[in-house]
Amino acid sequence: MKKFQPPTILHLTLIGFVVVLMPLLLGTIRGFQSLDRMATQHETDMSSIVLLTESTRTIQGNLEDMERSARQYQLLGDPSIRDMFNERYKAAQNALADITLISRGEKLVPIARILLQELEKLEQGINQVDDKDPAFNKELARFERLFFLVQTLNQEGSLFLNERVKDAQGSVEEVSQELVLYVVTLLPLTVALVFLFTSLILKPLRQIDTAIRKLGQGEYDGEFTVQGPVDLQRVAQRLSWLGRQLSESEEEKKRFLRHISHELKTPLSTIKEGIELLEDQIPGKLNEAQQEVVGILSSAATSFQSLINNLLDFNLLRRDPNLHTDVFDMEEIVQDTVNAHKLTAKRKKISLKVEGQALQVRADRSVLRAALDNLVSNAVHYTPKGGYIEINWSPEGQENLVFQVLDSGPGIPQEERHKVFLPFYQGTARKQGPLKGTGLGLSVAKECVESHGGQLQIIDSLIGAHMRVDIPHVIANKELS
Repeated sequence: MKKFQPPTILHLTLIGFVVVLMPLLLGTIRGFQSLDRMATQHETDMSSIVLLTESTRTIQGNLEDMERSARQYQLLGDPSIRDMFNERYKAAQNALADITLISRGEKLVPIARILLQELEKLEQGINQVDDKDPAFNKELARFERLFFLVQTLNQEGSLFLNERVKDAQGSVEEVSQELVLYVVTLLPLTVALVFLFTSLILKPLRQIDTAIRKLGQGEYDGEFTVQGPVDLQRVAQRLSWLGRQLSESEEEKKRFLRHISHELKTPLSTIKEGIELLEDQIPGKLNEAQQEVVGILSSAATSFQSLINNLLDFNLLRRDPNLHTDVFDMEEIVQDTVNAHKLTAKRKKISLKVEGQALQVRADRSVLRAALDNLVSNAVHYTPKGGYIEINWSPEGQENLVFQVLDSGPGIPQEERHKVFLPFYQGTARKQGPLKGTGLGLSVAKECVESHGGQLQIIDSLIGAHMRVDIPHVIANKELS
């Protein structure tokens, strides 16, 4: 059976909204029903209490009037007084009939019926027995029992009132407990549903985010899958297609860089050998002008070789990010790097200041040297004639290395600092030299530093550029033995 998937993230959100609200709506409806039931019962009980109070008062008053009328009738024998008696009898009879209709008046109804029967007997006796007959006094004696029954009715009415008050209090407590039960039951359920649908909504979005992050990190292999709405599954398919396209493009770029670098390296070696022969004056003695031209050619060839090395290093770092670490002297690798650029610095009359502590470093020698070489090369090429370059290194903490290169060149504008580390980016500053750079120097340096878990950053400086390298956990021993 195919698993249901919402067509869009909007549909999933709406479904979640409805499902989350459903328990709350059901609880609210049940709460209103309970309150309505309690209110209805309370209204019924109040009507019964009011009816009982008015009826008992009516019965009490009419019985008193009936007794007074009966005794006056016995003394005076006036038929109009008997008629008044009958009127009060009917009123008391109607009031007793109302009591028999009271809801939940199980204990009141039998008393009311007995009272009604006794009242009917009294009415028959008063109307049938002659007022001068001694039996009339016997009929008048019925009032004593009637008043006793009315008193009993009043007592039961008070009990009825108390019971209804207790019932109302019990109903309030029952509804309160029911509402608390709804809250205790439905609130965790609602929270669980909120977390469930939040997870269902966020999970595919996180998967999309992970896929995009992998693409950004160059992980193009494999298909990206998303468990969620159909529209996000389509996005995953597009990302998979984009990954394949980027993978193919990356492979083509690597092949191109590898091919062009090796193709340029072979003729360049031949050119350098020819220049060295000219410098050694093996073909013949050179005059001063010719020696100057040969020096320019040698400098250009060296710069060209540096550019090719940058291309190779950049391609190698992208293709093989694994490090081959060993322990070496930091000062030695710095001096080797500086010596490679001393000739260019001397020709431009650049003052080089190198200082640092004797440190043993555990790192990939070639990768770290490539980083230092590109930073020093960048400083040499951008520093004008007569300028200065300062190179220093020192430990930070127990195992962290700090390496800095400062120059008196034009510096790096603030708006370009986030771009200069991008491959092939050419800044606005004018490079000092016969050849224009590839824009890979700082990119290669950054790749080399980050491969060691370090950070290459540009520090604010009043004059020139200030490059700082922080590499953690690479110092093997602070002092050389």
